[in-house]
Amino acid sequence: TAGRPWFRFSGNAGNKLADFCVPMWSCGTIATMWSNSSMPKSIGIVTPFTVYAHDSSSVAKCDYWQSTGSVMRCSSQAHDFIYRYDGTLGGNRGFCGMIAQ
Repeated sequence: TAGRPWFRFSGNAGNKLADFCVPMWSCGTIATMWSNSSMPKSIGIVTPFTVYAHDSSSVAKCDYWQSTGSVMRCSSQAHDFIYRYDGTLGGNRGFCGMIAQ
């Protein structure tokens, strides 16, 4: 994962990675990626997480495909995370954010 860029959700994309199964064809992609992994409580600690997505032909199974990534809390503010994806995004997969209070 060395050299992979970190990213954050902001604006219309929300403020964190979706933590529930997102319907296909959401967030500008066919197979939306989400994670129900626990997010880190400590600031600055890189924490692994599992990301899931639909297979583009399997509407009913939202955890058909899985991969890994890393997440890090940046401050004590709620939902202040940056993410890094360990895999390679295919043409039909993309991350989906949400607005968390």
